[in-house]
Amino acid sequence: AASACKRTCEANKLRYGEVINMDLLVSLSDRMESVGIDIMLFNPPYVVTPSQEIASSDIASSWAGGVKGREVLDRFIPKLGKLMSTNGSFYVVAIEENVPEEICKLLLEN
Repeated sequence: AASACKRTCEANKLRYGEVINMDLLVSLSDRMESVGIDIMLFNPPYVVTPSQEIASSDIASSWAGGVKGREVLDRFIPKLGKLMSTNGSFYVVAIEENVPEEICKLLLEN
């Protein structure tokens, strides 16, 4: 997904885009907080699974979302306010089992 996004940016001659692939902003949170993100697309693991699958070392961790399929997203949402620019847009991939109404409520609270 990150490679496809980078190719799309290059094909559309976006000069100020940077594609980052990492685990929940671990290494770049300070940098991102100081700059402010204009557009963020977050594709967290969202499939409902047992919580222990999230930390597995096999391919299951790429889709394992834990309880309600939202354990990763629920950890991320509280950080969002410090990361986004004033007029920033946040997009998240979710499915019905993730209870999108609750996600919207969490976003509004944060």
